[in-house]
Amino acid sequence: YIYEEENPIVTINGEKFDDFIYEHAETPVFVFFFGPKCGWCKRKIQLWEDFATEAQEKDAGFIVARMDGFSNMQVIDRYTARPWPPQA
Repeated sequence: YIYEEENPIVTINGEKFDDFIYEHAETPVFVFFFGPKCGWCKRKIQLWEDFATEAQEKDAGFIVARMDGFSNMQVIDRYTARPWPPQA
């Protein structure tokens, strides 16, 4: 997973997804499963970034993360509701 100083959203890859969740078992984690070429996802990313920024500023006690669902279908198959990819 990647923590970027300029971005309040943690980027998780599928190989590290379970590790990240287990390491933060005491902290709620909101995950935005997105598709980098998905128009709906591109329109929603600013909303998620705003959500993460506000949570960070208020020390809200939870983590906001994102993961490329198309590159990590094994995680999508376990954790997301259908349909995938998201429909606009």
